[in-house]
Amino acid sequence: MMKQKANNTIVDLVTTELKDMRSDNADMNEMFKEFMITAKQEKAQKIMMREAKLRREKERIMMMGTSTMTPEQAAYYEQMKVEIMQRRFGSS
Repeated sequence: MMKQKANNTIVDLVTTELKDMRSDNADMNEMFKEFMITAKQEKAQKIMMREAKLRREKERIMMMGTSTMTPEQAAYYEQMKVEIMQRRFGSS
């Protein structure tokens, strides 16, 4: 009878430990999922911020007057404007 009780205690301990391990694993999986969601959101936000910055820079170039620039500077910015327009409208 004593041996049976000891075996039951061991089985109970192992069963409890396995349940705890499953619970810990589920908790870790949930934490990992939340981390991945947050990481994806942060990456998307950085991409959007970078794209907004590029749009602002392109708009600044498009609005830039070249009349007070040297011919070389004016040519550079006019070429930049052409390239922006080509990308914007898909012309080549």
